[in-house]
This record gives sequence, C-alpha cells and structure tokens, in this order.
Amino acid sequence: MQKGLFGLVGKLIEETSLVFIPTASNVEMGDKTWFIDDLTHLKNQNFKSINITDISAVEENI
Repeated sequence: MQKGLFGLVGKLIEETSLVFIPTASNVEMGDKTWFIDDLTHLKNQNFKSINITDISAVEENI
C-alpha cells in the first residue's frame, strides 16, 4: 500500500508532509491505545512532517 501511495504522490516519503485527520477517533469510547499506535506507526515511516488537524476546529473559509 505504501509503495502504491507514494507512486501516486510522486515523492519519496522523506519529502512528503502528512496531515492526520482524527475525526473518527473523537467518537470512539474507551481505551485509545490503537490511536497512539497508529500515530507511532506514521512517525516511524519517516515523513518529512506530520500534522494533526481536527476538521471541526478548522475555519470554514479555508
């Protein structure tokens, strides 16, 4: 999956910035270890940068 994604992006992973949108995690009840594991997995991929954006906090005029 990673190879296919970066084939579409046209950049190396080290040159790619990622925005993680955690909307689905907002409504999940209970332990969120899976969420931390997902973020850790993304960090370990060596992206140029990783941002976390909550869509509900973004201004409408963007």
